[in-house]
This record gives sequence, structure tokens and C-alpha cells, in this order.
Amino acid sequence: MGRPIRGADIGSGSGNIQVSHYRFASASEASSPTGYIVSQRSTNKFKVSDGSTTEVLTLVNVAAGALAVGTFRITCKDASGATKNVTKLRNRTVQHSATTNIKYTISDASPATAGTVNVDTQ
Repeated sequence: MGRPIRGADIGSGSGNIQVSHYRFASASEASSPTGYIVSQRSTNKFKVSDGSTTEVLTLVNVAAGALAVGTFRITCKDASGATKNVTKLRNRTVQHSATTNIKYTISDASPATAGTVNVDTQ
């Protein structure tokens, strides 16, 4: 699995990684209520919850509205302010839709500082 993400960055609450959109087995795609990561299973599989439903979902690189059952997406902003899909989460880096491994911070600020991306926060 590589280096797991920090436990302090996941869970429900302010300052933690936000799941942008998710699709549980029994529901359509949603972004509300805010989804969050409960635990990590691999670099692209996570236990995700919206506060009432919790399932293991796969992190994918697809546009909003195109999620298949059992998948979710997390967005980040790069130094130019462009929004990218996170495809893998690690302890200190993420891989995003441009297949770039880069350091991240958890922030809604845009643009990110050079050499980092800002992963959306709850």
C-alpha cells in the first residue's frame, strides 16, 4: 500500500479531507451530506461515510455526475487554480488526474502554492 495517509487528515470534522462526490451501492451519486474518509484500505480504496451510510469505495478519476456504484472522487487545486481529480492518496503526496505525484495541503484556498496542491477540506 505504501505510506498510509495521516489519521489526523481523515474523519468527520473541520480541517479533514473532503470527499467531493460519492456513490454508495444503494444510492445515486451525491455530494451532500459531506462525505469523509473513515479509514484507508489501499492507495485508492477507502472506507467512506456520509454520516449515515459507510462503505468501502474506490477513488476514481471521473467527472462529477459520472460515478459508478462503489466509487468516489476527491478534488484538489493546483498552483494555476485548476481543479484536478485525486487518483491516489499517500502520507505526504497525492497523485492527481495529470498523473503527477505532488505534495499536498488540506485547504480550500485557490491557487495552491508552487510545488503543491490543495486538497478540499470539510
